[in-house]
Amino acid sequence: MLCGGNIDPAILNRVIEQGLVPAGRLMQFTVVIGDRPGGLADLARFIAECGAHPRGYRVT
Repeated sequence: MLCGGNIDPAILNRVIEQGLVPAGRLMQFTVVIGDRPGGLADLARFIAECGAHPRGYRVT
């Protein structure tokens, strides 16, 4: 249980991630998709069909 009003969100996020990664509930991967309309949507649909919930995207 966490209590108090001075909890740093970044530290709390790291604590949660340290529990999720070993449990196999959080992963990071890189994928290359074609630069065409609907490419990212297709990837998001595939991830959802696998029962996962994308936490974020980084496009480079």
